[in-house]
Amino acid sequence: MTGILNYPRKVLSDTARLIKAVKALRGTPDGFVGTNGAGLAEASQLGTGSAVAGNVLHGDNTWSAAAAGSANGGQTTIAFASYLTEDSIAVAGQASLLAASAIVANVYANTDDIYAQDWLPPVIRSVIAGTGFTIVLRPRVGTFKGNVTLNWQWV
Repeated sequence: MTGILNYPRKVLSDTARLIKAVKALRGTPDGFVGTNGAGLAEASQLGTGSAVAGNVLHGDNTWSAAAAGSANGGQTTIAFASYLTEDSIAVAGQASLLAASAIVANVYANTDDIYAQDWLPPVIRSVIAGTGFTIVLRPRVGTFKGNVTLNWQWV
């Protein structure tokens, strides 16, 4: 016997069970992120804290205020001058930076063609106490040409 679109009923039954299982994993730890009516991820499922304008999502799945303007934070732009797989920028003038300071950088999606998910997490290198550090950024796939803005902070 056949069911819908000439698929056997067994296949349709298995598909329905698979869809039910996927929906059950939506929003659970190590599960799938659900989407809203616009097809965007539900912010409440991405991390804890408040997902409001001006906040950023960190690698530990917490939301907090963006670093721009704070005493130990700021914003910088990496200008990929040609199609590159990696580029970097030095952040200087950090007089109270310690060698053991925890530094975090996040891509700031400020235009329609810059999306945070298109980038690997920024890498912090060459930390020099009392001076600064270097932020290295790589596109997730391929090469990139253009400006990318980053928020950074350290504690």
